[in-house]
Amino acid sequence: MAFKHSFSIMIFTVNVMDWQQSVLDNSYSVSNDVWKHTLLMLEILHMHDVQASFFIPLSVASKYPVLVRKIHTAGHEIACLLESSYEKSSIQGKVQNGVHLLEDITENKIIGVRHLRLPIQHTDFDYYCSVLRKLGIQYDSSLVTNKSINALESDYPSLAAFKAYGISQYPLPRLPSLPFFNKLSLSWGGSSFRLLPYEMSHILAKGLNKETTVFHMPTYDLGMNNLSSAKTTYELSWHRKLDFYGRKTIPFKLKKLFGDYPFTSFENYYFDGYE
Repeated sequence: MAFKHSFSIMIFTVNVMDWQQSVLDNSYSVSNDVWKHTLLMLEILHMHDVQASFFIPLSVASKYPVLVRKIHTAGHEIACLLESSYEKSSIQGKVQNGVHLLEDITENKIIGVRHLRLPIQHTDFDYYCSVLRKLGIQYDSSLVTNKSINALESDYPSLAAFKAYGISQYPLPRLPSLPFFNKLSLSWGGSSFRLLPYEMSHILAKGLNKETTVFHMPTYDLGMNNLSSAKTTYELSWHRKLDFYGRKTIPFKLKKLFGDYPFTSFENYYFDGYE
């Protein structure tokens, strides 16, 4: 069953992440799972004629530059992903190293950044935005909120730095609260897309902003890893075990998603012009 959508466009974003390295311990080496899962993501996007924004961390780009080129050659946008906790003393080096490596690999200008751990309360946005501006970054998609930047500025005035430095901010939206679960806050994509029935995700998505909605997912959610095999390698908490539930449903859900909504990349829609 296909639903009628009312969105003008959605932005489809992919975080190219290795589960063990990104989730368990960043001191682990990036495994070849990230290669397999990303190729599957490319195959699914090609089948549905969807262009996406791929956010790639330094660790993955360093080990698999050929993979970065494959994504770029397939017509998708390459952007920089920062996974470690925000620290003002090291943020410039981290962004610079990631952006420059991706530019060297693709021979193309990187214009987008996503920081997975960018706390609104504890980030010096004036400094952060100045770093992005020096590197020619045009947009950031790090925050997770349903509020516009203008609305958030009343509580967090430092967010005005995005406008001051001419950097667009495209937050990852939160789905409206589920009935009887008012404290449960889920973003559009990621674990909520994997764990919730697709029909429920679709219903909740109706409450999102119709003009600026961003969907995201990590590549490791396409890993059909068996939980039992992971348990023999790692000591997993119940929370980490949830990372494996629902993975087999992802390709089927993506097929539905692409049939129900129009998608493209940040670069195509906001910076190259979209027709």
